[in-house]
Amino acid sequence: MKKFLAVTLAALMALSMAACTGTQDGGDNIGEYTPEQNEYITDKGTFTFAEGAADTAVLVSYVGKATHNDKVTVPAEFNGRPVAAIGEKAFYQLASVVSVQLPATVTVIDDYAFSGCVNLSEITWKDGESGKTSKGNALPEGLETIGECAFYGCAAITKLDLGKSLEVIDNFAFADCAGLTEAKLPSTTQTIGNGAFWRCYALTEFDSNQVKKIGTLALYDCTAIENITLSNAIEEIGEFAFATESSTLKDKIDTDSFKDNDYVKEYYENIADAVTTDNGTTTADEPETTEPETTAA
Repeated sequence: MKKFLAVTLAALMALSMAACTGTQDGGDNIGEYTPEQNEYITDKGTFTFAEGAADTAVLVSYVGKATHNDKVTVPAEFNGRPVAAIGEKAFYQLASVVSVQLPATVTVIDDYAFSGCVNLSEITWKDGESGKTSKGNALPEGLETIGECAFYGCAAITKLDLGKSLEVIDNFAFADCAGLTEAKLPSTTQTIGNGAFWRCYALTEFDSNQVKKIGTLALYDCTAIENITLSNAIEEIGEFAFATESSTLKDKIDTDSFKDNDYVKEYYENIADAVTTDNGTTTADEPETTEPETTAA
């Protein structure tokens, strides 16, 4: 049985981390825009847009002129359309980018949008109409979805407020954000995907708030974690969500936080059985897996 669990964990990790290989080739719909019309050129770089739903615009890509210390302000609108989404791979592997200011109108940060932006340390937002800006690092208050591997490998980000409307954090969204110490979830968040905070070594606190689903390997290898709060709202927790390569994170979980949730109670009681072998070592340090690639397809 224990050997089976080791093989299961290896398969889960391999399949889950394969999601961040960066080999997806889905294109963006340019809609009615021509190549001459969908670019917004500034003295710092070029923004390329596509037509979004309901008369909105999607930032498809950014190409900056700076080779380092690039501070980017994403336009609030394009051709009269408010920018509602940061598209797939829009800033993919741009090591030159250290700061990004997003418009308050953004509701979606798509797959791989900032993946591999290893020097990105500041993310803020601004409301173009009121002039209101975020206090410290924060995602737009109206943001609803963070896509798969959206911030994968953004190791320079330390603290991040995830807004007031976030519903979904997709698979490996913040994986390998080694410097992330704090990620504040709003009460609207319902789903945390597989490996969402995988290998966030500096993360010290995790409060599930009103989250209903926590995926497999969600906080795997968060070795600095000091406190885990699991709410009574949780309906599903994936395998090895709270474990490291050498132990479980069971002793970091606040048992008072889910005292009225029988499902979480049972999960908590079985954490040790799901991860440890008969001699007390873990199955988590046995599998050999391939980490997500960080090069473009």
